[in-house]
Amino acid sequence: MYEPPPPDQMTKAIFVTICCFWPTGIFAIMKASEARSAVARGDMGSARSYSNAARQLSNISIMAGVASILILIVIMGIYIGVIMKMRT
Repeated sequence: MYEPPPPDQMTKAIFVTICCFWPTGIFAIMKASEARSAVARGDMGSARSYSNAARQLSNISIMAGVASILILIVIMGIYIGVIMKMRT
């Protein structure tokens, strides 16, 4: 019975590494690479596991990137508010 290979998530992993949060993005790239290697040697069980790990790490990178942007906006808002209050 033929089992299609799972997606390796490499494109998403590279995107989140560049655009969102690189520390977990690097690990996502490593897991995606391991998924590709597992598919090449025919180990679909490991490939599926690595693919899921790469997807989860990519999603964590997206959430961490959004959270860091929101925190930055709040800090900048507080900073600007304090400066405006000092001028009056």
